Amino acid sequence: MTKRLTLLLGLGFLLVISCNRKKESTEIDLDEYEISQGIVVHLTYNMDFPKGPRHPNIYYIYDLDAEKPRKGYLKRTWRVVSLDEPIVVLVNKKDRSISYIEGSMSYDKELLEWYRKKSEEVPEKYYRVEDENWASYRN
Repeated sequence: MTKRLTLLLGLGFLLVISCNRKKESTEIDLDEYEISQGIVVHLTYNMDFPKGPRHPNIYYIYDLDAEKPRKGYLKRTWRVVSLDEPIVVLVNKKDRSISYIEGSMSYDKELLEWYRKKSEEVPEKYYRVEDENWASYRN
């Protein structure tokens, strides 16, 4: 009887402790972010033998109207995008180096058209972005 009571009290104690823990959230507070137009500039793939390439690494630029567009990346994602595809990027208002890909679409079509025209006029592939080894890029 004492063992049973001890076991029930112990389980009850564990239940109370586990219910009081704060739940961790992977969601972001959208009030801390703003929307920016972006473009996918490079893709690499991780190999998964024997199935072949999977889980792309996505490298993108955003803040296209800035003096120097910012760069971002998303590693090993299930997201499906194409090279030069327009994307919507959520950018942290306090720290603009923090960004997330929100979706694949044109958010600001005028800015996107302006940026693509400017990119056609310069020798670099992307206007105001130095040609670099994207695969080695880190924030």
